[in-house]
Amino acid sequence: MVIDRTVTHSPYVVTYSTVRYQAPRDYYSRVDQRYIYRSWLLEPVYYTYTPGYWMIDSYPYYVHQGYRYRYHPTELCSYQLVDASGYSTVRNFGLRSCSSSYDTCARERDGLNYYESYSRYFCAEGVDQDYQSNESDYYGYGLNMDYQKQLQISNFLAYKSDSDLFDEARYYNVGNCSIQSASIYSSGSYVVRVGSRPYPLVDGSINSSYYSAERIGCGVGSERENAGCILRAAIQEGYCI
Repeated sequence: MVIDRTVTHSPYVVTYSTVRYQAPRDYYSRVDQRYIYRSWLLEPVYYTYTPGYWMIDSYPYYVHQGYRYRYHPTELCSYQLVDASGYSTVRNFGLRSCSSSYDTCARERDGLNYYESYSRYFCAEGVDQDYQSNESDYYGYGLNMDYQKQLQISNFLAYKSDSDLFDEARYYNVGNCSIQSASIYSSGSYVVRVGSRPYPLVDGSINSSYYSAERIGCGVGSERENAGCILRAAIQEGYCI
């Protein structure tokens, strides 16, 4: 993924002090185990959570690139800096307060990614060996879908090209999703919407132009095809039907 080299982590002073989890294991033993990717906890969020500090389910998190990271000022976390090119730990920050540990990791992550010009490195809480999982077990969507919904989505997308999806959403909508004309200030002609909000970024900066759509792997052809590809991602993540 191409990164915005002007964006860096901004620490936030958290006043929340209620202790809910006494140790990291108390936390990750309670989350959906499908959010454990190999040795790390990676919890996706609903796409409308923009980067920065959030209270989610009455608990402090920092959101970055579609994932939430514990950001409690006194509870303990064991964050690691991970090289996604080979999924190896570059640095383990030990057991420290979640917000302090994440801040330190995020600063190193941003510096390394700036140098690489893409998001090669990420931060995540490491988990104990008995909680590590196979890569295929990971579920990377912000919405928790049951088998019936997954089957419905699979059947809907079967044999539909990106152009087919464009036509259906442009003229008839696809459940809660539509493809609409982008603003006159946009580099592309079309933007995908979930309800009234642009997808996958709520500022509408991802659109059907090649260089914009390419940021999420959807620079696949014409602007119609690019918009259809973006819509396909929204459907697969459960936002439309």
